[in-house]
Amino acid sequence: MGLHRSTVIPKAIQLPSEEEAASEVAGKQTLVEKSRLLQHILHLTCHANHCNASMKMT
Repeated sequence: MGLHRSTVIPKAIQLPSEEEAASEVAGKQTLVEKSRLLQHILHLTCHANHCNASMKMT
């Protein structure tokens, strides 16, 4: 009877507990915030570079 072995659900497939799910969502939220912040910083750097370049030209 090798069937009972295949009915065991691997840990990855099991539904996470509420705490695990909540912390995962929180982790994703901070990732989104971090990427937004990075985009903002990159945006500002681009503006600064653009301003410097246009000042040098005049």
